[in-house]
Amino acid sequence: QIRSSKRINGFRDGVTEAGMSLVQGVEGLLDIVKKPLEVSQQGHSVGGMLTGMGKGVAGSFVKPISKIGQAVSDVGSGIAAQVAPNSDSVAARRRRMRPRQRKPRLLFTEAGCLRPYSELDAEVWRQLGPGYASGVEEVVPLTQGGSDRWVLLLFARHMLQAQIRFEPPTPDGSLGPPASPSAAPSDSAGS
Repeated sequence: QIRSSKRINGFRDGVTEAGMSLVQGVEGLLDIVKKPLEVSQQGHSVGGMLTGMGKGVAGSFVKPISKIGQAVSDVGSGIAAQVAPNSDSVAARRRRMRPRQRKPRLLFTEAGCLRPYSELDAEVWRQLGPGYASGVEEVVPLTQGGSDRWVLLLFARHMLQAQIRFEPPTPDGSLGPPASPSAAPSDSAGS
């Protein structure tokens, strides 16, 4: 478990946190003994003991490796904080304030495949979000032009018809809040 109270402001803090991570890694080596004992104290059967032993063996292997990686990361964070103590530099603030040039793109299929950028696909993702648009195989426009467009989203096992509202950009050039879409799911077996 990563400590949520990590505050690495310099090299010394990074080395201190790295040391704590390494200690936790060494403690992880003891899981091979601790996990079966925890299971036996809970009064589980022989199968539970075997499960505890399996978790202990896995933990005694994985935890030290994980904590070594975390220690390296902590030292790196300390070095970065020492080199650039004011991480909220003018350049960093300017980069964060830079407005987005276009909406995030829609990723297709469950594997998240990229296709050439499409304003319609991006608007579908912005308005429907991952709850409705994740895993979409194809976006078929049913109407063209205008501020309201109907699209058919095709998935592997179902389809969804949705009304997508195109809004003009705000005066400051931001993308604006997502509109409330109108969606009507439909079962491909019945179509």
